[in-house]
Amino acid sequence: MKNDKQKYHPPLHLMIISFSVLVGSCIVGYKLSEFLFNFTGKPAEIWSYIISCLIGFCIFMILAHLMQQCFGKFFHKYIFEHGILKNTMDAIDKISLGDFNVFVNTERNNPFNDVVEKVNKMACELSSMEKLRQDFISNVSREIQSPLTSINGFAELLKTDALTQEERMHYIDIKPLSELRVQNCR
Repeated sequence: MKNDKQKYHPPLHLMIISFSVLVGSCIVGYKLSEFLFNFTGKPAEIWSYIISCLIGFCIFMILAHLMQQCFGKFFHKYIFEHGILKNTMDAIDKISLGDFNVFVNTERNNPFNDVVEKVNKMACELSSMEKLRQDFISNVSREIQSPLTSINGFAELLKTDALTQEERMHYIDIKPLSELRVQNCR
């Protein structure tokens, strides 16, 4: 694992907008509570603060919901159709179909770089496991082929009448040795 990973930092303009909405909500909440207190009378100071905070929080939540409704579709489309997540999801689809030769490039200061690196590592590990599996199957089939060919040859030879009883017994005694070699390969 790399030690030089950069932490994700949200873009400055997003932080400024969020902070501005929060501060603006608090100010509007305070002003609305003052306006409300002009009609109802001002309660104790602690209640005044609590009511101001609650009004400010409600305004902030309403504004956050409105911003999410307005800009959420844009961000969703950008992230899932054009961004690094789209490439990562495409790579995962290829991996699920058995294509382990995939690689997704990371982007600078992207919060999903860790996910991308894990997908790349998974693809590499699966690729090496697939190669080991294919090598194993190839080796096993080669190891089994020779004894089976021998056994088949002995069986064909024993079917013929060209052998004497003594030769036939000799070949019958050899057959279990071949079978023993096959059993030892397991």
